[in-house]
Amino acid sequence: MKIKRDYKRLVDELLKINRHIIVDIIVNLYNLPALRKDFSKYFNSEINHENIVQAISEIANIIEFKHENGLPEFFEPIIKRNKQYIEFYGYQNFPIERLKEIFTENKCPAMHDEGLTPEMMIFYYYSQNMFNHKYIPELIKEYEYYFQLAEQARAKHKDYEKILKNSSSELPDIVELERYLFEEEDFKNIEDINWHDIAKKFGCEYDETTQRFNKVKRGFLIFYEVNIKAMKEAKYHYDSVSSVVEAYGRKIFSYVNKLNQVWKYCGNISKENRDLRTQLKTLRKQLNELDFKYKAISKASEQSKEKQLTELLKENYYLKTRIERLEQEIQKLEQAQEINKEISNDIIIPEQERKILETKKTIIPEYQTIVVVGGTWNSKEKEQLQQKLPTCDVKFVEAEKTIAKIDTISNADIVIFDTSRNAHKYFYIVKEKAKQLFFINKSNPDEVINLFSDQ
Repeated sequence: MKIKRDYKRLVDELLKINRHIIVDIIVNLYNLPALRKDFSKYFNSEINHENIVQAISEIANIIEFKHENGLPEFFEPIIKRNKQYIEFYGYQNFPIERLKEIFTENKCPAMHDEGLTPEMMIFYYYSQNMFNHKYIPELIKEYEYYFQLAEQARAKHKDYEKILKNSSSELPDIVELERYLFEEEDFKNIEDINWHDIAKKFGCEYDETTQRFNKVKRGFLIFYEVNIKAMKEAKYHYDSVSSVVEAYGRKIFSYVNKLNQVWKYCGNISKENRDLRTQLKTLRKQLNELDFKYKAISKASEQSKEKQLTELLKENYYLKTRIERLEQEIQKLEQAQEINKEISNDIIIPEQERKILETKKTIIPEYQTIVVVGGTWNSKEKEQLQQKLPTCDVKFVEAEKTIAKIDTISNADIVIFDTSRNAHKYFYIVKEKAKQLFFINKSNPDEVINLFSDQ
């Protein structure tokens, strides 16, 4: 059954959220092949890498300004593409907590062939006439959150920031501003102007009393009007194209920012993994040499054979044990390396999990080992927490080192899982090992103390 859509309302509701959201939706869904497939018939020349930004800008303008004929024709392919993508992966059936996890990946489908963004889900519900869907408020918050993160990431790139400042659409219309300044005669060296020479040049008269030019040929005013209009159109075109470039920038800088964090945290693990593999290769070589010795011993005299064989078996057992341990270490490192890619800020633990695991304490713990897993604790905050729990041994495990320090976590009397920076998979690993598990969502000593006190 085909849905009857109010396209104008759809546009209005989207623009209420953010004036960039329609461009963001198009940029999420369309790479060059997709854009050619859906919109080539509307353009006189072929869409290519040089004019793709221009093409997206024109499509967005037709939609945003609600052109009567073009609105359904241009909007419907975008609605269809977004709907097919979301329903192919079944995202419309995901709970909001799972959707939020996917948003943290900061992947743009048009660039990565995977991923999902808040604005795509908002657009999906709106295009199905579900303007009041229960997830809409949360999705709008998510969109605003990631929009601001992208703006912050882009601000770190000084060259781009400089271009952005020079092209900000929040500035007043430069053409109108310049015209106003000239009309008010607000410019330098006005006293040096020979008004009569100007009048002579353009075939008119200058009146000193009224400070006006009389008998100006009307063609000059027409020329002035036409060129002012052209200048405005040129600036409007520039602003439209720049909004598309900004949308691409938001997607790129968000993803680059996430990649930089992943590369930073995984670098040490990769090196350690390589070192262990080198050791493993050396041990396997030694094991092969032992096999060779074993064959040689089997040919030796019966008297020395038993003694040499015993020594050989001991050495063989020792090497095999070390190999097994190294293989386990490598397996743990590889597991940690994969999970570390998923570490993000402010992860959400399902409420039902928290209720099952967490029990409110009424007294401050004494003489116990407490381990805080994850978060962004600095040395001063760690020292303050230890001072607040003077009889306890407080230890801190960075999220990346959860697997490496799992024995420390297992032996702790109390484990505090800090969700302000962590990974969901680490939660399930810690959950299996912790004797008592509590949660905080901010790396702050008072947050920990509040777990054990009603004050």
